[in-house]
Amino acid sequence: MTAASPIEIASPDGRVTALAAGPDDGQPVVFLHGVGGGAVLWARQVGELAALGYRAIAINLPGYAGSAPVRPASVGLYGDTLSTFIRVMALPPPVLVGHSLGGMIVQSYLADGLGPVRGAVLVQTSPAFGGRDPNWAGDFIGSRLRPLDHGGTMAELATSGVPAMIGPDPDPGVLALAVRAMSETPSETYRDSLLSLIGFDRREALARIAV
Repeated sequence: MTAASPIEIASPDGRVTALAAGPDDGQPVVFLHGVGGGAVLWARQVGELAALGYRAIAINLPGYAGSAPVRPASVGLYGDTLSTFIRVMALPPPVLVGHSLGGMIVQSYLADGLGPVRGAVLVQTSPAFGGRDPNWAGDFIGSRLRPLDHGGTMAELATSGVPAMIGPDPDPGVLALAVRAMSETPSETYRDSLLSLIGFDRREALARIAV
């Protein structure tokens, strides 16, 4: 089966841009990317699932690729944005797929009961940013923002940082796509996304999430 080609869409209220493919009556699967990413990183998965009959949608988080920013940014506000998107798109209960920050947003969405869901997939994420070590969280944010604070560009940050995040022997196409996505992320959006992680801790809510 040939994968469907995603198309660019925008929510009816104009606040969220996305890539989408698949039949309108298919089971919705909504993808959320991480810091410095974008909907484009899910394009292959969107196409593959659409070819299987799902309504696959990868959204751009606030500030990314034309989606309206929210300030002060927080995981909770990102969850509200997701909830609004699902509502204005009139989607039936979706399967939510979140990577890194996207996974934190999914957890917040579920813990706060922001809407019905069919299922959830959490990828390389955590219920608490920094875990039990607050010093680690501060060091992480500082190391990611320091190049920008010293006049660096997002392209420079992406070129040096993305290979380290992906790991050894990456698929060249995937690496190039990830570098491009981060390079095209506005520095203000990247900063907002990182700062939104501070204080995120939903460990107490995990037992309430039944999905």
